[in-house]
Amino acid sequence: MASAESHPQNDFMNAARKERKRVEIYLVNGIRLTGCIESFDQYLVMLRTPVGLQGIYKRAISTIQLDTGTRPAPRTGRPSHGEHTTRGPHGSREPRDHREPREPRESYGAGAPDRPSPERNSGTSDGPVVVTRRRRLFGTGGGDGGNHGGHGNAGGTSGNGNGNE
Repeated sequence: MASAESHPQNDFMNAARKERKRVEIYLVNGIRLTGCIESFDQYLVMLRTPVGLQGIYKRAISTIQLDTGTRPAPRTGRPSHGEHTTRGPHGSREPRDHREPREPRESYGAGAPDRPSPERNSGTSDGPVVVTRRRRLFGTGGGDGGNHGGHGNAGGTSGNGNGNE
């Protein structure tokens, strides 16, 4: 089986294993795992992480490299490629921060009918959930008050004594 030893990939992983070097393993779905290679065979790589020992199928691995020590999550080239995978939530949070100037959307329930959001709310039941999330992003304390305003029917049903008596 001398052919298995001649593969550069195996030589690289074997050197990293013997020297106990930290490696970064990027999976095909975009997840990055960091740890030391304990062992590997033709199908599986055993990676020792701070959490414990993990087995990763080679078919799920995209890239293995030595740990650079840096955490370059906000690279300009990487997030656009990884938005469809694990970096999607991180990439979508950044535009939500840029939506802060759109505060009139949270006040549309108080009487801003010029926004297209109320039409979406009338058409689908998912609309209020999205609006509620936006309110929470704009103000943590004000998010609860915004929920009471957005769910006027729920407040009336609860009968909390907010003037419904």
